Amino acid sequence: MISQEIAKPLRRHDSLLDYLPTQYVIDYIKSKEFDGIEYMSTMSPDGVNLAVFDHSFLKCTSTTVYDVKALNYSYNKVK
Repeated sequence: MISQEIAKPLRRHDSLLDYLPTQYVIDYIKSKEFDGIEYMSTMSPDGVNLAVFDHSFLKCTSTTVYDVKALNYSYNKVK
């Protein structure tokens, strides 16, 4: 459930207060000296995202530029 909350994208009409619970959890995890967290991707059912708290742990070795032609979303009504 936490992973789902973290993965939710910020929308224009969202209140920043909606993100306080997940921000609190993230700050708690950081305080326990974890290097980052892994959470589910909203764009790919099998994908994951990483939130790394200290960028010095990472080194960019290559990049690729993509021209995105289309995005397809599906949804279900919740309650």
